Amino acid sequence: MGWILQCLFWVTLTTTSAYNYRQFSPDYVDYSGYTSGHNRAQARRIDYHTIQSYVNEDNGSNDQRPLDSVVFPGRTSAEKFQPEIPSDCMAMGVCETIPNYPQDVVNNIINKLGDKINNFQLDKLEPEIAQRQGPEHSVVDLCISREKVLSPEAAKGKDGKWYVIFNRKDKPIQGYRVEICQSSKQSCNSIAVFNNGYTSACKQKFMERRMTAVDVDRQELMYDMPFHLPSCCSCVGIHSSGV
Repeated sequence: MGWILQCLFWVTLTTTSAYNYRQFSPDYVDYSGYTSGHNRAQARRIDYHTIQSYVNEDNGSNDQRPLDSVVFPGRTSAEKFQPEIPSDCMAMGVCETIPNYPQDVVNNIINKLGDKINNFQLDKLEPEIAQRQGPEHSVVDLCISREKVLSPEAAKGKDGKWYVIFNRKDKPIQGYRVEICQSSKQSCNSIAVFNNGYTSACKQKFMERRMTAVDVDRQELMYDMPFHLPSCCSCVGIHSSGV
């Protein structure tokens, strides 16, 4: 009689455990009412979404994405951001203003940087060469040019791609001293005399400068990138055979 009572005890304990597993385990699906394989697969789908709703409720979330979905931060579009470059910027390879400059992205980065925003390159104009070398009448420019501090919004990299430059319009973050020829087709001042067979011309020169660009899609900075900026306007002699 003792062994019969012991068997009945274990049967009761096993039945109770199975019932509790059905009640509280998210992995349990009751297939008793589904006879075919198709119906059982449907039961799995129903139970899967039921579990997802329980998880959302526990997290206080209204997110209905499935459990195995992956969420990437930032831009959701598959198309990457491309700066719109005006035609008058193409020849120089640098642009002070572009129509679709992502100022909202830049402002977010500025806010995160805090005081570090003052650590970027910001040139200042030096005194005119004539003022440093002597009276104005003793120095004659061979080419007409314009000197300024350029605060670009976009620039063309050495790889041929255009990049958004980290900046802002009202209070520039990056500025570079440049000298730009008034015209790429102008001749030098008449006091510049060359041997026969040569003509004079004013040629725009460039030099490499390092700037910080913006990866708009990832919303992060790309430091110390090389770009070519206009450096000076030089008077050169061109042989007539090369014109």
